[in-house]
Amino acid sequence: MDRLHIEHCLLKQPSYFRHIIYSFILLLISTLIGTIFFQLHIQVFNSIFGPFHLNLEQFIQHVNNFKSQQSSSRFWKIEYIQVELNENNIQQSFNTYDIIRQYSDPVTRQYSIATYKKVQYPDIYVKLPTSTQEYFHAQFPFRFHLYSIRTLKCIVKNLPSDSEMTHRSWVEKIDYVKYIKKQYDKNSTQFNRAILTKCGILIGYLYRPRNEKAFIQGKQHQFYSFDIALNITQPYYPFYKFLICGLIALWLLLKTLFYIILYLRNIICCKILHKYGLTKISLKLSKNVQEELWLLNLDGSSHEQLLKFDEFVRQCEHRFNNQLLIIENDQNHLFVVLFQVDLQKCSTIHYESSPFIICPESDIRIIRHDEGILYGKDLSKIPWPITMTGEQNFAEWLHQELMEISSGYRQRYQQRLQNERFGQQQCVTFRNRHRLSIHQHRDVSNRSIVHSSYMARLIHEEENFQTLKLERQSIGQRIYERDSPASARFIAEFRMKHEQNKIIVDTKMANEQIQCIVCLEYLKLNEQYAPWPCPGKKKHIFHYQCMLSSLRSKNKCPLCRHEVDGVPMPTIQNLMPELFRHIVL
Repeated sequence: MDRLHIEHCLLKQPSYFRHIIYSFILLLISTLIGTIFFQLHIQVFNSIFGPFHLNLEQFIQHVNNFKSQQSSSRFWKIEYIQVELNENNIQQSFNTYDIIRQYSDPVTRQYSIATYKKVQYPDIYVKLPTSTQEYFHAQFPFRFHLYSIRTLKCIVKNLPSDSEMTHRSWVEKIDYVKYIKKQYDKNSTQFNRAILTKCGILIGYLYRPRNEKAFIQGKQHQFYSFDIALNITQPYYPFYKFLICGLIALWLLLKTLFYIILYLRNIICCKILHKYGLTKISLKLSKNVQEELWLLNLDGSSHEQLLKFDEFVRQCEHRFNNQLLIIENDQNHLFVVLFQVDLQKCSTIHYESSPFIICPESDIRIIRHDEGILYGKDLSKIPWPITMTGEQNFAEWLHQELMEISSGYRQRYQQRLQNERFGQQQCVTFRNRHRLSIHQHRDVSNRSIVHSSYMARLIHEEENFQTLKLERQSIGQRIYERDSPASARFIAEFRMKHEQNKIIVDTKMANEQIQCIVCLEYLKLNEQYAPWPCPGKKKHIFHYQCMLSSLRSKNKCPLCRHEVDGVPMPTIQNLMPELFRHIVL
């Protein structure tokens, strides 16, 4: 379970790696598209580090670069700026009819949203919001400490409050900055109306207004392609766009880092630290595993039950191919355990599936080679491990072991031999094979014997015994099997003869030390024996039970190979339907 759990963790590595690659590629593609087509890197750079302060000379150079589309850096171009145009550099229009206006509805020319004013030097427009716009009342991110003393004095002089006498005693620039910030925080609307255009302090970005509709003196104003305007009517880059793009980029970056951490953690913990016992990884038991452990009727938590089950497996003496075991719990109840993986290996199975199946011995009804273990009243099926081959006859081994160690299974099997009816579905294959043989042996002379109740019961038991044995044989064994068992009638007559007239080993035979070639034991005093009907004066002698077992396996004498009446061997043609069904399934 621990190896499976570690393997399950490592099985996630390819998925983690794919997430890393896909997230990184998506992040890279998004970055390249935003950089090449939308210049997002410039907008991000200006939004984070801007506005950049420019005095009049620097602003003139910035305008010239904008006209010629030149930049000192292609990747870190300055766009979001704080300008210092000096006092009275922006033309004031005293006649309202001379003001260039932009309207929300150009057709009706109602609700003015912006005005355009000319700058004397350099020759550009300044686009200003009207008092009806929200941005007119906003607090701009001015960096007052970057302005010159002359501009700061202009600001103080034009403030609505009586400030002219206040600043005459100031010597340090910081005094002006503190006072201006305090007044700006009090009333940003009055500050913007009184100061921005008079002292020439503006925050915005350059653009070309050639496609905008503006009006002057009742007619449309014509903007030319070479006109430039400084826009301060809206933020440089809307916050919601910046937030959305930032969240997408952050999500992709964090996702990439998250899966990189998971990938490296699995390598370090599972392949290095856990391998050398430096760390322990919590073992998670799936619901299917807990349900299987519940069948053992053990106390404690699921992990304690698993440890107890592990102890049962280690102490188990009845195991086949390390995949089929018969264990015994503390209450002396037997359980058949079928492992879906080899105990010495770590074959990959679905993690949610249980690597083992537990079936109480008391629930087992039928053991079949092709289907598996049929249990319960509804004959639910537990299939054999997928690694089973023709040489690994799980069915035969399990049947023999349970017959030896479980009285309950042995009693149910004997009862099934007695109660099994010849016309049941599981006898179809056997009945088709042996029907001709049975009818050939039912001649008129001994018809009364065959139909006698006791003989009929013995024949019926032997037919069922051979049918049940056939269930535990693979299709390959049926094809390549060269030895045929004795016929049911012959075995029934053998049983009836020796049950009515038991032949017991006497003292003389015991002294002769006659060895039974089947079990390789000497015949002992008062043991029941039976001779094989071989030709010649000297009969070959075996234990009665040994001879009965031999007759049920093959119809030839273990010593001289003399044959008795046997079951006809199946042909390939007879087995073709079953072989085809086996291949398809």
